[in-house]
Amino acid sequence: MIFCQEIAKPYDTWVYPDSGDKLSTCTIITTIPNELMADIHDWMHVILNHNDVDIWLDKGNQNKELLLTLLRPYEADKMWAYKVDKAVGNVCNHSPELLKFC
Repeated sequence: MIFCQEIAKPYDTWVYPDSGDKLSTCTIITTIPNELMADIHDWMHVILNHNDVDIWLDKGNQNKELLLTLLRPYEADKMWAYKVDKAVGNVCNHSPELLKFC
């Protein structure tokens, strides 16, 4: 779970031409893992610092070089991790019990 930070995710709303119905979409961007996440997986979500959120959400920002600098591993010393049951990895499982420490 991520608190107080934002995951970088491009979003958009697409309108079906025939019906006018709207479909909201987003894509979660990943990057190479930091030191903490490298022990868990070979990728991690891009997590934005508070100062970077407004830059990321500015739809008028066309500065690709600036935006690419935001797609970096988050600082490991600002994160923590703990072991959970392997059942967490199964999308069929829905229980708060899954997030208990193992």
